[in-house]
Amino acid sequence: MAQTKSPALLSRGTAIDFLALTVLWLLAVLIVNPRGDFPLNDDWAASRSVKQLVEHGVYQPAGWMAMTLIVHVFWGALFCLPQGFSFMAVRISTLALSLVGVLGLYALIRQLDRPRWLAMFFALTLCFNPIYFSLSNTFMTDVPFTVWEILACLFFVRHLQTEKNYDLCIATALAIVALLTRQLGLAIPMAFGLAFLFKNGFQKHSWLRAVLPAILTAGTLIAFNHWLRTSGRAVGAYNLAFAQMVGKAKRPLTLPLNFAHYGWVMLMYLGLFLLPIFAVVKFNRQTEAQKSRSVIWVWLAWLGLLTLTVGHYFLKTALMPVHLNILDSWGLGPLTLCDTQMLKLPHVPLLPAAFWVVVTGLSLSGAGLLVAVVVREMTRLGTEYRSRTVATQPVDSRIKNTVAIFFLAGAVIYLGPLLINGFFDRYLLTAVVLLGAFVVVTLPVIDRPLIRLRYLAGILLVLGFAGYAIAGTRDYLAWNRIRWEALADLQRENISPKQIDGGFEFNGWYFYDPKSHGPRHKSDWWVQDDEYILSFGQLAGYKIHREYQYTHWMPPYQGKILVLQRNDAETTMPGNLDGAAAKHP
Repeated sequence: MAQTKSPALLSRGTAIDFLALTVLWLLAVLIVNPRGDFPLNDDWAASRSVKQLVEHGVYQPAGWMAMTLIVHVFWGALFCLPQGFSFMAVRISTLALSLVGVLGLYALIRQLDRPRWLAMFFALTLCFNPIYFSLSNTFMTDVPFTVWEILACLFFVRHLQTEKNYDLCIATALAIVALLTRQLGLAIPMAFGLAFLFKNGFQKHSWLRAVLPAILTAGTLIAFNHWLRTSGRAVGAYNLAFAQMVGKAKRPLTLPLNFAHYGWVMLMYLGLFLLPIFAVVKFNRQTEAQKSRSVIWVWLAWLGLLTLTVGHYFLKTALMPVHLNILDSWGLGPLTLCDTQMLKLPHVPLLPAAFWVVVTGLSLSGAGLLVAVVVREMTRLGTEYRSRTVATQPVDSRIKNTVAIFFLAGAVIYLGPLLINGFFDRYLLTAVVLLGAFVVVTLPVIDRPLIRLRYLAGILLVLGFAGYAIAGTRDYLAWNRIRWEALADLQRENISPKQIDGGFEFNGWYFYDPKSHGPRHKSDWWVQDDEYILSFGQLAGYKIHREYQYTHWMPPYQGKILVLQRNDAETTMPGNLDGAAAKHP
């Protein structure tokens, strides 16, 4: 078995870079100011499980979230031990893991024997990815899952380089931790198996080591699901995503449409978030033989991407953001009050259309480059494998190709179920890491980066991400902080939560019921009575009971949260929601 020496990660330079990354991360968090004892987005559901575990010593998933979740809950509970449960404590648990993920990605890139400046650059690209940074300030599972995957990748790569047993043990344990956060954690050990067999050949002595991590990980998932079922904990939406995927797979004629639409959406987001990486790598020249096999596929992929974009233009969904959840037209984070989320009223200013035209252009550029790199490298690796030159390659080239296959296979396996079942933009964070690492390991970096205009362009892109991420996250926390201040004031007036439609998180925290979404004329978020509604703007049939203001940075304006009171007892919430479903992710 070919082996290579693992790069040394413990050095003075690494310590300096870790310190710099930590300081930048802390400064960004201080600007955002994540304080506040309130839930955000879906994290009220995981927080209910943490509260149950901390106060009663029992693990009980709420039923709203469809992932394995248990590691996430125990991790949050760990941070509640000093002073008991609070939303701020579980938010700090995610912030801590977020920093670990940034440092872990730096270590992963250095493990690939790439220069320090590139490791710093990629780590900052992840740190200030708007979705990653925004969700770092919540108790959602997306950032923790991505972090566990990064750490698992680090040790799987080390094993592919040196084949040391302890690296494989650590990597498998981390993959299981990721799996017990989200089921898609299976992707990484499966990708490792493919890469290991590519490196060592499809021979009997290679199979056990190749498939063992995937077997252990899958076995853990089977055992966990059995425990949930037999203990009565598999409630609510836990099996919903799998059931939906099976149902769609049974309608094969619809799958090409799903692949075309969701694939295009994926490329738009992945292209945007990987564009800074493309700015600092070089597209190495191909031999004539390689060109003849890959150029036609590259052009077909570009043509397909352009066709899909034109098609979406006529459907008025061509401008970013093309798949809403965290990245949205008004900034960052879902506006989970009744008027904006359920009634779709234009009560919040949007960012200028010109801004999104520029972002869309950047997305298309990055998507095209990603398609070109993936098609070219798959063609090259396939040609080398078919020509049976893998075993005769120099050790360094062989390891490089093996690691490239690991990252690419991981991304393909991870994204496959999302192409069938659909996804939210936040689900793509792990794919950003895997595909970014694939690009970094396959393409050479630019020489003398400090004097290159492309490097400057990459820096400007990262700075743009940072500005958007910090301002957008700060705004998201600001209006939510005011919202919960208004709700606290209502309760101090002896108004029961049952009389309030306080938005998705408030209603979910107090009244979530997996069997009911409340009366159909009311907001479909478990509302008991909507005598009082929190809103960004005025609603017919309601008068202003109280008004709260906050400062919004992006775009700059003076925002407001209204506490509205029904004019008379016979009036119900405006709008017909009979056909609405609880579509909030």
